[in-house]
Amino acid sequence: MYLDSHPRPLKRQTAGGSVRRARRGLRGRQLPEVVLRVAVPRSGPVPPPALVVFFHEFGHVLHRLADARPNWIGTELARDWDEAPSQMLEAWVFDPRVMARVARHQETGAPIPASLVQLMRRAIEEGRGGDVRQSLLGGKLALSLHERDPKNIDPIEVYREIAKAYLPVKLPDEKFFPQGFGFLGRDFNNVSHYNYSWSEVIAKDLFSQFDRSNLLDPAIAQRYKRTVLAPGSSRPPADLIQDFLGRPFNLTAWERSLNDETQ
Repeated sequence: MYLDSHPRPLKRQTAGGSVRRARRGLRGRQLPEVVLRVAVPRSGPVPPPALVVFFHEFGHVLHRLADARPNWIGTELARDWDEAPSQMLEAWVFDPRVMARVARHQETGAPIPASLVQLMRRAIEEGRGGDVRQSLLGGKLALSLHERDPKNIDPIEVYREIAKAYLPVKLPDEKFFPQGFGFLGRDFNNVSHYNYSWSEVIAKDLFSQFDRSNLLDPAIAQRYKRTVLAPGSSRPPADLIQDFLGRPFNLTAWERSLNDETQ
């Protein structure tokens, strides 16, 4: 893995990150290479969302590094599954023991206190229901724009129509969300923004198998790597998930997470 973490001129300065596969792995012959790009300040405090982004993107890195197999070099992950492993890894940001190993005070070097990690969790979880609604709205918007005749479509009107059903408040007339919805301009997932919501359902179910009192347990991690990450796209995602869970995945853990900040 190559890490490109610091802001600099001409580099995209956003809260997001990206992972690029530089070379596919072929077990015994060729090591996989992945580049992780984020924009984290060289000095000063790092906001909690930046840590979440880093762990999220590192989840993609692990997925791409683990799937090197013999005689299988062409692999692409299903779009409505690709985000699940990375979304699941976000939970590790809010484990005090994990963060004590990676987050330290910029002046004293002291590890981050457990109480501050809990405050971070509460800050991220505030308004969680609204975030879910917004994500579902984005998925519905992307699908709706692609299922209608582009000659007779007004993206703003389509957005406002969907927003009435998905949001609990009336939007101001000057709200022009589609113009800033970057996913619509991506060739690889411009219509599949729904996969973030669907992958989160899977991610919460996968996370339910981990011991929340010991997220660094290597036994569970190895089983997860062996059954979920390493096979890559050699088998249907639903089969990999069932191997790990011991059952088909469901919405129970996701629904519980909407009402319990500890999930």
